Amino acid sequence: MNVAIEEMRLARSEHLDRPDPFVGAILVNRDGKILGRAHRGQFRDGEHGEYTLLERLLPSIEPSGCTLYVTLEPCSRREPPKKPCAQRIVEKGIGRVVVGILDPNPAIHRQGVTYLLEQGVRVDFFDSDLAEAIRQDNREFITHYEDAYYTAGVGGLQAPSVPPVARGRFSGPEREELRPLRGASIEDFSLEAIQQYLAAQSRSYGIPSEDLWTYFRKQGFLAGRADEERLIPTVAGILLFGKDPEPFCPSSVIRATRFRGTPQQSKTIEDVVGEEGMADIRGPLSKMVEDAIQFFRGHVRLVPRIDVPRRAAVPEYPEKVIRELLVNALVHRSYVEGRYVVFDMFSDRIVVASPGRLLAPLTIDDFRTPVRVRVVHRNPWIADAFSRLELMELRGFGIPTIYEELKKHGLRAPEFREELEYLVVTVYGAEGGVLVGDEAQRLLTDRQKQMVHHVRVHGRITSRECEKMFRVKRETANQDFRRLIDLGVFERRGAGRATYYVLAG
Repeated sequence: MNVAIEEMRLARSEHLDRPDPFVGAILVNRDGKILGRAHRGQFRDGEHGEYTLLERLLPSIEPSGCTLYVTLEPCSRREPPKKPCAQRIVEKGIGRVVVGILDPNPAIHRQGVTYLLEQGVRVDFFDSDLAEAIRQDNREFITHYEDAYYTAGVGGLQAPSVPPVARGRFSGPEREELRPLRGASIEDFSLEAIQQYLAAQSRSYGIPSEDLWTYFRKQGFLAGRADEERLIPTVAGILLFGKDPEPFCPSSVIRATRFRGTPQQSKTIEDVVGEEGMADIRGPLSKMVEDAIQFFRGHVRLVPRIDVPRRAAVPEYPEKVIRELLVNALVHRSYVEGRYVVFDMFSDRIVVASPGRLLAPLTIDDFRTPVRVRVVHRNPWIADAFSRLELMELRGFGIPTIYEELKKHGLRAPEFREELEYLVVTVYGAEGGVLVGDEAQRLLTDRQKQMVHHVRVHGRITSRECEKMFRVKRETANQDFRRLIDLGVFERRGAGRATYYVLAG
């Protein structure tokens, strides 16, 4: 790895109008002997390091079974008649590629690695400190794509206006999910979890079978090649299909707690709702989602919800939102740090905390409006598996869905923040213990909505209070009361000067 970085530093950018990457490539045989080394532009401007090494310097060497160390993800596309480096590597029969950093160009990012894995090539990555050294040497190249990303947007999305000082480096996948777990074996896989995954895609591999393990190698769930004696599950494989992932990934747990009061009132274990109010949720990731939803169903309270033209008791929070938050917490979290996903249910809110800060170029501001958010995956192979299981979509519609479902349900917008290396999402409950549905909200004036809010908080309202609060005449107040009664929102109580109004039902 260090030799590849030394070779990388011999490269020079050949364009004046834009920076080019510094790339070094080393080919090593089974015995660890260096067969050759090359860098980008070594003989001609623009020639990729892999091409120079494999076609110019070592055209007659049989590289089958060798390992290629390259500081930048091999390209996945070139203008014809040029051939992408990833394709060239496969055709040469190279069995293993060790990558320094992923290409920051969104048109290539992760696709070269994905192609290699799909073709049965084992892919590993440089140590994190060496990868950071490569990023530092290529900071102008990386910044060029960050600037382009913010100027033009990606995938048809509007790119935000963010000052350069606020932009973090383009930080793609964390690579932890592809780490082989040397102490694990395919015997640690759950057949039930594998069956669920295959059924969702209408695939009919035998369990176990050579075809299944070949498919899992392509998906990043197993490390090793077919001709090796032992297949090793990766972190992604164990998290998705492990009978008991926790011994291999100790932080792969959801710590769920139901407290009696608010966060300010809940300080000790005595504030938890009995023994059933605490659960450590373990197992394959898809099962963890369902178990966490069961915990939610067992502890969410039913509250009155005003709809037009009816009133009913419903769960205080929409299950679709809670499911979306839990899936995001498991899929996008960092599995490098020894921290758990936290799922806290309080009397007035639900808090979901996921380990790991947002990946650049995403910022908290991207989540504070109900618009489509561009997708930057920390764990792309796990995300892809959840998509195949139809547990999530990969197009950035999750955040708008959360906002829309909360509004329809009668709840305020969610709150997003970063705190102590966690991404924390808070969903607030019904104010005054009563929900006002989206249709009812649409049919009410702003003053009538404030009248409803007053009753939700104080339990009742009178004509005199309405006149004083909103500085309106009694006839105007009475018109509002008649409208709210007609819509089934208010009921009239008492008579004469003792008349007051409460929520219907």
